[in-house]
Amino acid sequence: MGGTVYAVAGGKGGVGKTTTAINLGVVLKQAGQDVVVVDADLAMANVGQQLGIDHEPGIHEVLAGDATVRDAVVTGPAGLRVITGDRALDSFAAAEPTELDGVLDLLAVAYDVVLVDTAAGVQRNSIVTYREADGVVLVTTADDVAIADANRTATMAADADCPTVGAAVTKDESGTAPDAVAGLDADVLAVVPAHRTGGPVTASEPNSDAAGAYRTLAASLPAVDAQGVIPEDSTPETEESDDRGTEDGVEREETASP
Repeated sequence: MGGTVYAVAGGKGGVGKTTTAINLGVVLKQAGQDVVVVDADLAMANVGQQLGIDHEPGIHEVLAGDATVRDAVVTGPAGLRVITGDRALDSFAAAEPTELDGVLDLLAVAYDVVLVDTAAGVQRNSIVTYREADGVVLVTTADDVAIADANRTATMAADADCPTVGAAVTKDESGTAPDAVAGLDADVLAVVPAHRTGGPVTASEPNSDAAGAYRTLAASLPAVDAQGVIPEDSTPETEESDDRGTEDGVEREETASP
């Protein structure tokens, strides 16, 4: 049986979708999962930028038929496996979104969890992702417009037979309770406090409230062992366990070669 593919999606830009995908990936990696984050926001790719990774080839070259999936996978902070994108317009024009389904199929064989950072709004590559994904994790702030756009995203995913797993409400500054988020047509799995970005807070500050919220989100995902994500003693993973996970990722990454 293959791994689980989750689309990480938000209808409105700037809600923290990429930040959520990255931190969710780190948490799952810390819990011993083989996980890869794929930047499928083909027009505004920024996973690599957030992680400080400058790697070629990336998803655009794979979708253009100029590189293999195996060559595109790179190791980022905390041993997280990622496939980055290119922000150049000519790369966007050359990438064929319909090829994304084959990429995700290969990655689902090689990894336990595939997290796909999708584009905001309605884009062709997002529809392809929803058709391949086992579920969508909505990302929104508590802003009414962001919530309305998240609801529309959930509807679009449902039309592609991709169920909504739940939602993460981000950039919270007032300690909002999950049941206090009004208007969202999805279960609130976690409320993430506002925190600095530019790298995974789950790696740099594993004991922070924000990191704890991302662990809560990860533990709520179907097919994820909640006890593995949030053990009873809540002890952060050691560097040694990160190294073991990286070795596993290398082995499984090799099976992802098309």
